[in-house]
Amino acid sequence: MPGFKNTPAYRLATLSGNSCISYLDSGPTNAPVLLFLHGLGDNALIWSQTIPALSPTFRCIAPDLPGHGQSNVHPFNYRMHDYATILSDFLSLLKIRTFSLIGHSMGGQIGIILALRLAAVMEKMVLVAPAGFEQFTAHERQLLELSASYGHTLNVGGAGSSDNNAQRKSVSGMLAEPVFDFLPQIHTDSLVIFGEQDPFIPNRYLHHTTPAAIARSGTAQLPNAQLQLFNRCGHYPQTEQAERFNRALNNFLI
Repeated sequence: MPGFKNTPAYRLATLSGNSCISYLDSGPTNAPVLLFLHGLGDNALIWSQTIPALSPTFRCIAPDLPGHGQSNVHPFNYRMHDYATILSDFLSLLKIRTFSLIGHSMGGQIGIILALRLAAVMEKMVLVAPAGFEQFTAHERQLLELSASYGHTLNVGGAGSSDNNAQRKSVSGMLAEPVFDFLPQIHTDSLVIFGEQDPFIPNRYLHHTTPAAIARSGTAQLPNAQLQLFNRCGHYPQTEQAERFNRALNNFLI
């Protein structure tokens, strides 16, 4: 199974206002670019079994999102649109003109917003157990935000952030900016990957349905999307079934 032989050195991109994005950058500099976005409470190293498999063919860029890992962005209010803005600035700083996106969980919801904003430069999109496919009523959103304010996330995803304030505000940001109704506007070729035993999606406290049903519902809204369901797999296909995941990405992206 491929993986980092040694923990790679982070690079640092300095944005306006002394904000910094830490990121991994691996692969040929002139190769097609893949932008990897991690989920709530994680960091760029969640892609440690993915990047070595793809970096011979692609330039793989994986940032720590604000409030996660080593990135330092202040002030920042953790709305999904603000994550997308920071990432747009980050791509501009690196002079990335075209890219494909791989977004996991919260990173998937941010990726959907980027696909809406940057349709002309996003070549392909891979959504891995994305936030945003599961829909919540106004009352359910209130319950989830109240729970997050007490330090609980009621299984909205994520393993826990080193910055609890970032985690709480990011949950509020995901809930405040639903993307499901905008999915039909995305014509980018897309691959959706879900684990059939995902413990976070759907929210078990609120919705009595299955990960496969949520996956099919969201994928059906995307005009040019295909779905792969991984059996015996939870919320992290990129680590739980890394070899199959890497094959799926290679087959779709090449």
